[in-house]
Amino acid sequence: MRVAITYHGCHRRGGVERVMLECVNFMAARGHETHALARNWDDEAVSPHVQRQELEYLSPFPAFALPAYRRAVTREVAGIVPPVDVVAGFGAGAPPGAVVWMQSVHRAWIEKARASRPLSGRLRQRINPFHPVALAMERRQLVGREYARLIALTPEVKADINRLYDVPNQDIDVLPNGYSAAEFHPGNAELREAMRARLGFRAEDRVVLFVANELERKGFRPLLQAISSLHDSSVRVLAVGGFRDSEARREVSRLGLDSQVVLTGGTSDVADYYAAADVFALPTKYEAWGLVIVEALASGLPVLTTHLAGASVAVRNGDTGVLVNDPADSSEIANGLHSLLNGHHCTPEQVSASVAEYEWARLLVRYEEILSQVAQT
Repeated sequence: MRVAITYHGCHRRGGVERVMLECVNFMAARGHETHALARNWDDEAVSPHVQRQELEYLSPFPAFALPAYRRAVTREVAGIVPPVDVVAGFGAGAPPGAVVWMQSVHRAWIEKARASRPLSGRLRQRINPFHPVALAMERRQLVGREYARLIALTPEVKADINRLYDVPNQDIDVLPNGYSAAEFHPGNAELREAMRARLGFRAEDRVVLFVANELERKGFRPLLQAISSLHDSSVRVLAVGGFRDSEARREVSRLGLDSQVVLTGGTSDVADYYAAADVFALPTKYEAWGLVIVEALASGLPVLTTHLAGASVAVRNGDTGVLVNDPADSSEIANGLHSLLNGHHCTPEQVSASVAEYEWARLLVRYEEILSQVAQT
């Protein structure tokens, strides 16, 4: 099979970008002629058997990067000779006729944000030009049936697509995101020691890891408020991701937690940071899935997250982690963290084994089947 798979990035510094990377490497390893189209790459991680095609597109404003990307990738896919058997992409930017893996439903997030944000947050959302652009593209793709097939991360995402865009059930498969067992597993003692020393943690410190590329939706503020309420200087926060550093530092300083929080920025080696931590926390307001949740569990870390994360189905409440009901309730988050930090969970090996069904090696076989079915129609 000749397949083209596309997204803005093919690297390990973001959630969908990691999925893209796993997909192209898997398809190439299975012997398919695999074309990967992206603008940003992890050169060392992309298999040499993948045929890389660089996307070039310019947008004067960030809000219009998504349509610029879609135009560029549509043009480049059309230029592949001979034509590929199937095209695959992610979300509203995928080219027409693609198998689209819906990593989220933007309209569903807008609904939840309007219900949970204060007035100031709702006003900022309304004047942000990205949202109407993304919503218009999502509507065009789904209502206009500009896809060959859809993949939803969870039954809930499928239900959102049905409810909001009246897409027929038979057009949608359900397939969650996974993790690489070779990369994410209970860390060895040497790596843990080296990472903690590098980050300035003491042996007695108990480290709560937060991984995200944005702060407000992922629950950074209530997490910090929970840490502050514990009044325990041995509890440290390790925040990793491509979020705005200045915004994070303002929140940290406002709560007087400068000595307890380490901000690292984005990374391609997030597995190393899991090795340094004791607990993973993501008190998110909305998460269609939450790749980092499964990666943390696979790494042997007990997880605190909310029922609003799709990947919460992978967390056994009171066993491999804690599920909180209200992402804005810092006292509930604090109680959950207190429990996990004091060892009220199973062993790292048991935590890791609990998510074996989500290994990429298992999930991507089904992805391959979906692409093959479309290619044959």
